[in-house]
Amino acid sequence: MNLVYDTNNYTGYRHAVIDIGSNSVRLVIYLIVGKTFIPIHNEKVLAALGRGISETGKLYEPGVALAINSIKRYKLLIDNLKIESVDAIATAASRDASDGAEFIAYIKNVIGIPVRLIDGSEEGYYSSIGVKSGTTNASGIMGDLGGSSLELVDLKSASFKESHKLGPLAIGDIASIREIGGNVEQVRKTIRAVLEKSQALKLCAGDEFHAVGGAWRNLAQMHMDHRNYPLKVLNNYTIDAREMREFCNFVIRLSRKTIEKVRGISQRRADSLPYAALLMSEIIEIGKPKEIVISSYGLREGVLTDNLGFNEKPLSDGIRAILHLDKAALNFTDEAYKWLVGFLPLDMDGISQERQKNLLNASCALVNIGMGLHPDHRGQLAYELVLRAPYPAASHNERVFLARTIARRYGEKPEDIAQNQSARLLNSDYEKLADFFGSGLRLAASLSSNSGDILKQTRLVKRGSNLHIELSERLRDLISDNVVKRLKQFEQQYQKLINRDAD
Repeated sequence: MNLVYDTNNYTGYRHAVIDIGSNSVRLVIYLIVGKTFIPIHNEKVLAALGRGISETGKLYEPGVALAINSIKRYKLLIDNLKIESVDAIATAASRDASDGAEFIAYIKNVIGIPVRLIDGSEEGYYSSIGVKSGTTNASGIMGDLGGSSLELVDLKSASFKESHKLGPLAIGDIASIREIGGNVEQVRKTIRAVLEKSQALKLCAGDEFHAVGGAWRNLAQMHMDHRNYPLKVLNNYTIDAREMREFCNFVIRLSRKTIEKVRGISQRRADSLPYAALLMSEIIEIGKPKEIVISSYGLREGVLTDNLGFNEKPLSDGIRAILHLDKAALNFTDEAYKWLVGFLPLDMDGISQERQKNLLNASCALVNIGMGLHPDHRGQLAYELVLRAPYPAASHNERVFLARTIARRYGEKPEDIAQNQSARLLNSDYEKLADFFGSGLRLAASLSSNSGDILKQTRLVKRGSNLHIELSERLRDLISDNVVKRLKQFEQQYQKLINRDAD
């Protein structure tokens, strides 16, 4: 199957990635629009191909059968969905096992999917650029924990790319929940002997550690439940490193039965979670990062990014792709941005003007996400949609910001927004900026009925302390009582924003 990457295609096409890992075998189908990719189908099987390799030197036989059956299904889906563009990647287990080449040859020659076997350095490279595609300004070290290996990469320059045999399947039965309780110190010594020699980990001190892999995502999910965190979105979930180490040391002592009670954690994944927690604890102890950032982006997204190139506007372009905006909607999005961008404050603590522009661009793309929703509940429903949509490059704080912006665009009152548990993640400056964006978009939509062609014939200007809409005489009847009301509301939010230090 030919690889097709067309960064000039803005109508969208589908591309499949098959990831044959040591623990799971996964198919993800992406909608690709320009340089943006959105997952539209995602399934996996926990085949545990790497189980027992350290003892037998071969792939886990029941896992091979399970993987082959799954890949046959993936091939049927790809053929029947007429997806001509496919990447298939195999990692640690397939490259370490003596029968790995035979396994890959079978997939290519019998099933009909060419598989690329990558080494540990390539695996780390792809995962690291995947992380950077999903997290704005990611810094520090990326750690990708798979079934057999742990890849560590310096995110700043990729000068250090390391692959270590520290996956739970590589460690063997001693890492399972049945055994680790009585062997914590032995396993800890095994981990430490490797990590203390890591050059990449030394660069992590005082910076971020970006954690990739299913086991660490499940660990973060447990942490969310433990602290009753209000936003159940794993990508860019950030935890203070000291707090995370304490939590990891707590998880190490938990029984399998207790872990399995956590929503969304499978029985197979529960078996290796205490080991993943122990490994994370040692990474924090030795590397001394400031905080742990969980990434839902990794190897698969890195493969796409490597071929498509980095997107300069991942947040707003991701939203546009998710919403399938047509030409008219895109026109209004662009004109609304031009209409409002000149009123951005020059300085806000923690929000650079460049980031303000990115957030305004994203808000404009989301402006009509609630169009088809029930008008009595539109603000609240739009809030939930924006909060959890699968777009990249937004922190949790920024997700709540965008949700508040769009809720306010639909007229939701601040006291009603405050009923959402996630609302507490937003500080006062972000709230004021969101209310300003929301009221501005509400005014623009009301004035022009969501028409970019109409909006670009008007101009929002400041005269003294007041805001006015300039437009030609022939368009004067666009200024209704409702538009005047929206203008006054926007003016109030603008005054609150520019006078925020006086509050």
